[in-house]
Amino acid sequence: MRAARDTAWDTRLYVEPALAVGDTLGGLWPPNIAKYPQGHGHLGDRLTRAMLEAPVGPVIFVGADAPDMSHLHLRRAATSLRRNGLVFGPADDGGFWLLGLSQRLKSPEVFKGVRWSTPHAMEDVWSNLPEHARVTLLPQLIDIDIAEDWKRYKKQRQGFR
Repeated sequence: MRAARDTAWDTRLYVEPALAVGDTLGGLWPPNIAKYPQGHGHLGDRLTRAMLEAPVGPVIFVGADAPDMSHLHLRRAATSLRRNGLVFGPADDGGFWLLGLSQRLKSPEVFKGVRWSTPHAMEDVWSNLPEHARVTLLPQLIDIDIAEDWKRYKKQRQGFR
């Protein structure tokens, strides 16, 4: 949440279950960040809904499962969208921890036929882009989807000490 807070952009938190919209998670979710229900459907449906609800301009989606994501990563993504149509923060499992779309690429077609939660997710989104689309890649990070990912992350972090 600290990484996403900035006056330069409109931060929105999409939560599941919908009843959690009123929660603060013991103060972890700052009260000044707007919260919305994710809604039903697969991840592509939920991302499409959030994209269509977003104000005019670029949109950046981040997951809450990439603990090394920083404010600097988000700033770089926002800057990249001024030049390029799309920015990915690739995850080491073939997915992504960040996806940014310029206004001209904001389309439900981007999420069609994506094999979510597989090593093909980023590749599938990329293949849905127009041929002329320019893409920026941010550094690859670990995203934590399962217990093995958490163990691997902890082991990697211990190696940096």
